Amino acid sequence: MELILQIATLLGGITAIWFFYDKRHVVSAWFKLKKSHDSVRSIFEVSDEDFRFIDANLDTLNKTGYIPIYESEKETCKSLSNQGILHRTFRGKYKFTSVGKSMIYK
Repeated sequence: MELILQIATLLGGITAIWFFYDKRHVVSAWFKLKKSHDSVRSIFEVSDEDFRFIDANLDTLNKTGYIPIYESEKETCKSLSNQGILHRTFRGKYKFTSVGKSMIYK
């Protein structure tokens, strides 16, 4: 009986280590949520053309996502995506990232 209890304890410890090893990406993502104040970006870093685009399409970028039609809109969306303000969904829509939202809603 004592042998069975020791084996069960060892297996439980191994299982706990395996569980936390498997969840390491969740823990690392939690620590990445806290940004340092040095990395806070300002809306003033965005060019005038990009700002006009954001201003004209603010509701769409927040809610449903924006699908660019013209080449100039596509280039603007790519520029904002490269800056980390927008991200492209798998359906081709552009939406704000958390960085973009924090820039707009300070």
